[in-house]
Amino acid sequence: MMQQKCSPFLYIAIAFVFLFSSGSIHAQSAELNAARNLFDAGNFVAALAQTDALLAKDEDNADAWTLSGRVRLAMKDVKGAETDLQKAIQLDDSNGEAKLYLGVVLYLTGKYKESIQQLDKAEKLLPNDYKVYFNRALSWEELPNLNKSIADLDKALSIKPDFINGYLKRSEMYFELENFKESIADCNRAIGIDSTNAEAYFRRGIALGGEAKDKEAVADFNKAIELKPNHDEALTYRGAAKLLSGNKKGACLDWKRAMELGNDMAEENYTKYCESN
Repeated sequence: MMQQKCSPFLYIAIAFVFLFSSGSIHAQSAELNAARNLFDAGNFVAALAQTDALLAKDEDNADAWTLSGRVRLAMKDVKGAETDLQKAIQLDDSNGEAKLYLGVVLYLTGKYKESIQQLDKAEKLLPNDYKVYFNRALSWEELPNLNKSIADLDKALSIKPDFINGYLKRSEMYFELENFKESIADCNRAIGIDSTNAEAYFRRGIALGGEAKDKEAVADFNKAIELKPNHDEALTYRGAAKLLSGNKKGACLDWKRAMELGNDMAEENYTKYCESN
């Protein structure tokens, strides 16, 4: 039987469809990159408008749903973020980024076990992404399982050794376990990376207080307040350290200032130690 040949017109039609599809994909990729750039620049409203426009033309674009979810998360629309990220995963189950940020959403809604499960899936797809381990550490902290939290923070910091928030969070975990020496060491690491980080001095001051080094603690609280004058927690803890050092007047002044900034602990301390006399 004679084989039927394709007409030249059909070849042209196929080529036209291919070129049109390829051009459309490139255009969508450019639009998605433009939306990412807007997101990275902090222009969330424009980024969301860009992803919405892209999804209106291609509702099966998993990457666009992922970015839309991230934008909504940054805008504190947690419910909308969850919907978009779930859609991205439904379209592409190998989308590690969507699973990572869905894990973040689940953490923010208090679903810590579900968050860990989602981040376990993200880890298989993104084994070298420090954000997976850091966010999973946050859920372990809430369950609470501080040892597993520290293990995940260890992984995050092995991937990103200059991750200041990782050192500060691990410092918190060590403090909770009353391992003040390691807590101080992590604060030192954070300060070595950024000597203007007020939180690092504050956390080190707390750990020094745990070792009953009240004068050294006050010095760190002083530095934290110098860098961030309205740091109500540093003021509250400095007040406590001053009281233990015998400076009740200074303690009351710190608590009063922190109380005016809305710190409940400072208000309790001020009522207990300052108003009674």
